[in-house]
Amino acid sequence: MTCQKQTLQDQTLLNKTMPVPSCDLSRGLRQSLLSLTLLPLLFLLASAASAHVQLDAPDGGEVFVEGDQVEIRWQVLIEHNLDNWDLWYSTTGDDGPWIPIATDLPAGDGTEGAMHNHFWTVPGEDSEQVRVRVRQDNLGMDYYDISETDLTIMPGLPSDMIFADGFESGDTGAWTAQLP
Repeated sequence: MTCQKQTLQDQTLLNKTMPVPSCDLSRGLRQSLLSLTLLPLLFLLASAASAHVQLDAPDGGEVFVEGDQVEIRWQVLIEHNLDNWDLWYSTTGDDGPWIPIATDLPAGDGTEGAMHNHFWTVPGEDSEQVRVRVRQDNLGMDYYDISETDLTIMPGLPSDMIFADGFESGDTGAWTAQLP
């Protein structure tokens, strides 16, 4: 923006003059419009940071019970100088906070299309807003992907459940249970 000093005569200050900047507003307006035009482009570039790895499963809608063994699967979309993989989950949606599942997993095959997996023992975190995140930890910029929609974790059945004596498969009669 180009500004020049001018003087303005102020009647309230006993005809004293004071310097005020005079600016080419059209140039400033052009710069502001250019900035607004670049913002969506910058947003798209920042969003693309998550497009180099793809989380295939779990990707949302699944219901798991505490203690389940769940296979987390992901693939490389763009090859990088891969260092390792990190996996996390959140029980409060895609904004986190993120809890580690496994960090510094071996890089394995980092070529485009390479598939990776890790088995996760579902924790006892009762939530309907669970997300899983994978991070491609590179020697340069890191990339990640997050499950598309929420998963659900339900509490598991107590391991000390006791059935009534004489209960058999297919028995539709009444039965009772007694805790020790």
